[in-house]
Amino acid sequence: MSMTHNDKPDRTVVRTLFALAVGLVLLFLFANAFGGEEDDLFICESGIVETATAIGYFLCIPAMLLQGGLRHLKQHFYIYLSILGMAFRELDFHTMFTTMGVLKTRYYLSPEVPGMEKLIAGTLVLLFMACLGLTVVKHVRTWFSALRAGGPRAISVAFVVGLALFSKSIDGLSRKLHVFSIEMTEAAARSGTFMEEIAELGIPLFMLAAILIYFAQQRAARTATTPA
Repeated sequence: MSMTHNDKPDRTVVRTLFALAVGLVLLFLFANAFGGEEDDLFICESGIVETATAIGYFLCIPAMLLQGGLRHLKQHFYIYLSILGMAFRELDFHTMFTTMGVLKTRYYLSPEVPGMEKLIAGTLVLLFMACLGLTVVKHVRTWFSALRAGGPRAISVAFVVGLALFSKSIDGLSRKLHVFSIEMTEAAARSGTFMEEIAELGIPLFMLAAILIYFAQQRAARTATTPA
C-alpha cells in the first residue's frame, strides 16, 4: 500500500469510515454492558476481540497480495512485515517462546535469558522496528498532504495511528495511575480494559479499509487513463 497523491476526497467513503468508528464505540458499549463471567468471552487471552484483531491483521496480507501481486510485495515488503509483526504481537508471540517479554529492557539485561535467545529476539525486534520506521519515512509526507485534502485512505491511516496511540496510552492504566496515588474502581478498570481491546480491534479494521480504498483508487485511475 503506497501513500501516493491520488487519494482524492470521497464523501461516501469518508462517511463509511466514520460509521465504522461509531460501530466500534457501540461495540464497546455493548461489551461493557456484560458483567461477571461474560467478561472472559470478550477480553480473555484468545477471546473474541483478541482473536478477531489477529484475524484482521492476517486478512490485510492477502488483501494486498491478491490485488497487488508479487510486484507490490517486492516494492512494499516493509509494510507486509510490519503488519505481520503486529499480528504476531497480538497473538503474544513476544512472550510465548521466550523467557520473558522481548519488548522490555530487562529481557536483554537479565542474566536468566540465554545469549542466543537474546540475539534472535533482538534481531527480530530490530527488523520489525526498521520496517515500521521505513514505512513512516517513505510515506509520512504524502500521508499528511492527503490528510489535509480529506483523502479517505489518509483518514483511514489516521484512525490506525490514533487508535494505536490511544490503546497504548490506556494499557495498564490502573498501574500508571497508581504511581500518582490514584486508584481506579473495579468497574472503571474493567471499562478501560474493554476500551483498550476494542481500540486494538479497530487498528486492523481501518488498516484493511485503507488497503481496499487504495486498490479501488488504483483501479479507478487505470480505468480513467485507458482509451475508450
